Amino acid sequence: MDSNYTQRIQDRRQVIEDHADHVLGCIPGPSGPHDEQHHALYNGSVGGVESVRELYAYLLGNYLPQRYPTLFAVEEEEEGAEVVGESCSTNAGGPLEVGHEEGAAVDRTAREEDVSTSSSGRQTKIMTTTRIFHNKITGARFPAELPPLAPTDTKAAIEALKILGETVEDDLLLLQQDPSSSSSPSPSPLPPAGSGSSGTRDNAGGESAPGAGLHRLVATITCNPSGFDPAEKMGKVLREIHAPVPSYSKIERSMERFFSRLEVGKSSCRVNWSITTNPVLFNLASNHIKEGQQVDEDEEIDVTKAFLRCELQTTTRLPRTRAVLFSFKTFMYPLPELRDEGIGPELADAIEGLRAGNAPGMWVYKGAVRWAEPVCEYLRS
Repeated sequence: MDSNYTQRIQDRRQVIEDHADHVLGCIPGPSGPHDEQHHALYNGSVGGVESVRELYAYLLGNYLPQRYPTLFAVEEEEEGAEVVGESCSTNAGGPLEVGHEEGAAVDRTAREEDVSTSSSGRQTKIMTTTRIFHNKITGARFPAELPPLAPTDTKAAIEALKILGETVEDDLLLLQQDPSSSSSPSPSPLPPAGSGSSGTRDNAGGESAPGAGLHRLVATITCNPSGFDPAEKMGKVLREIHAPVPSYSKIERSMERFFSRLEVGKSSCRVNWSITTNPVLFNLASNHIKEGQQVDEDEEIDVTKAFLRCELQTTTRLPRTRAVLFSFKTFMYPLPELRDEGIGPELADAIEGLRAGNAPGMWVYKGAVRWAEPVCEYLRS
């Protein structure tokens, strides 16, 4: 949490409002284990609805209120409804069963209160308690968790992603291993949705077990893309997502193994960096140079308005759906500040090292051919 949280959240709300088609996405899950139409439409057999629901409940219902109790809270709201002449079955403090399908009100508890007895029979007040997430900074209030969703209910999942997008500064991408994308033998047939199977797969959203195929992007809220369109990445596996990245083929297999072996409760962090010539966080195209793109190497650059753009990237696994959560938070550091702090020469060396490493194509891909010379000269001055 940073001092500029409020401004960042306002910016993210605006991006979501203006560019929802680019920054939000969720793949529906198949209706069953042999949904050929789903496979034809989405080139895979996994969906993101249930993993979005799990992530939503974890962040709003648990992590944020516990990690930052002065900034976020979960509060209980109680309301009642009177029922006359009707037999009501409730468990004190348990899930509400009247008027709802089983498990449909996961964020509510209920209790009966006798109000009076009339000629039509017993009159009962049903008191329900709903858990509400309260953002004390912005004043926003949302349900702390979502009711069960159909695997195809991407509309509800998108709304949940919007809420997450205006609550945290991190961009969130959910990936699932897709058995249909693997050349290895297929896993055992999947249990029917809602069967309550105790195996390694929660099939409510079409999610797969560890080690069963390639990782596919099934849901995202990405407000701060740096030179890519999140919508174009939806439904793709890692190698397709990283197709424009130079030399990615060298690490493709190790990346899949890393994602497959990621354990619940453990996270991995790394920092990615680049130089940008503007402070824009939402950037679909201009930060990277793609193969075959014309480059103006004589482009005039105002280095005093350039930034070191860093992404703190974290990878973790959700326990129930076993989706992989890849998140990143973007930081922008003005080059004049870095030079004044005395780390300019070190950054200049790192920039020039882009064409000397094991992926020399990064020199062009990151746009260094356009700005490296004036930037390095400035940083060393």
